[in-house]
Amino acid sequence: MKLEELQSEARTDLAITNHERLDQESFKNQKIKSKWLDHRTKYEQLLMMRKADHQRMYREKWEYYGGKAEAKVYAAKPFDIRVLKNDLMMYIQSDDEILELQTK
Repeated sequence: MKLEELQSEARTDLAITNHERLDQESFKNQKIKSKWLDHRTKYEQLLMMRKADHQRMYREKWEYYGGKAEAKVYAAKPFDIRVLKNDLMMYIQSDDEILELQTK
């Protein structure tokens, strides 16, 4: 579900339709609270998973660009440049796989 869809759903769920019976409207909001807590839990869990994926990928790229990866990694994807420690972050942050993972 995309952000726009969630916003649209929130507008319809939280709209006050009966201004004369605000007590019923308040009760209705309490019923939909669990639905929105489920959404929140789901997306927090997805965020945690994405952060973990990013950390894993970052470590792999750090090893790759730092020259510490296994030989089979370099056999599959050669990298002949010697990167200084100061430049390591720039190479990692501009890596296509890292950028793709960040935009998910």
